Amino acid sequence: VPAGFIIAERTLLLPSIGAMIAVASALPWVYSRLPARRPIRATAVAALGLALALGVARSYTRNRVWRDDDSLWRQGVVDSPDSYLAHFRLGLHLVSNQRYREGETHYRRAIDLFPHDPLMVYAFAEQLRVAGNCEAAIPLYNWLFAAQPESRRGHLGHAQCLLAKRRFGEARDEALVWIRKGGRVASAREILLAAKEGRDSLPSRPRARQ
Repeated sequence: VPAGFIIAERTLLLPSIGAMIAVASALPWVYSRLPARRPIRATAVAALGLALALGVARSYTRNRVWRDDDSLWRQGVVDSPDSYLAHFRLGLHLVSNQRYREGETHYRRAIDLFPHDPLMVYAFAEQLRVAGNCEAAIPLYNWLFAAQPESRRGHLGHAQCLLAKRRFGEARDEALVWIRKGGRVASAREILLAAKEGRDSLPSRPRARQ
């Protein structure tokens, strides 16, 4: 039974074993109290056998979901189509594997379902930045700063995007915000130098270390 989040299947494994031990222990007691007529007992045994067979078949088909990450996260969306976390995890997986367009679709669906998770928006913005799509990443960074004005998360990545768009003054200001909020000076130094010189370069855009 889908529980809304995929890890539930693991956490329910041992409790399920305990429940089946209890059921198996009760079967002799139930069987001894069935009417002695042979057809009734045969029907009960057949029904139990059918239930076991259906359970084994369901376990077999469900285990295929755990074959790889792609199958796992796609099934999460099938089981819980209105779960923003299911779409977020699938989007994260897809973008991490350079399937940007499909991943972005699931990210945006997750944000539509629950537009209040800063970590999800941050992860999406960072992946867009790394993919070179700063045009789409910058609005997400701005949303993040409005939602978490005291956090330094995202400021370095935002500065790198601004530098890539040749908005040098804004890039410098963002790098300084990063430092003022406790970020590493070393991480911002290249951005500050590039912004001062009015240039953009690949060395000035390392992966942000938050």
